[in-house]
Amino acid sequence: MYLGCTSVVVPDGEHLDFEVVRETMAHSAVTVAHFVPSVLSLFLDFVSPGDLPALRQISCTGEALLLSHREKLTKKMDNPMLTLDNHLIPR
Repeated sequence: MYLGCTSVVVPDGEHLDFEVVRETMAHSAVTVAHFVPSVLSLFLDFVSPGDLPALRQISCTGEALLLSHREKLTKKMDNPMLTLDNHLIPR
């Protein structure tokens, strides 16, 4: 959670309906999002360049973030200012 932010949450049970997630993020002009890397990869199958122009940062936790995730994000989002942060701490 960031100081001064507004949280946007998709309706209960719709977090894996990626069309709902994309539309909710676009309508709410989400700037920062959090995904588990495997879910991010699935979500990216439902977005096209220009769908989420306000998005500037994606944070990932819970699983290893692979180079293939970064490559897919770069291809699908087409936003050079978008950052992808990995917060997984190996044990």
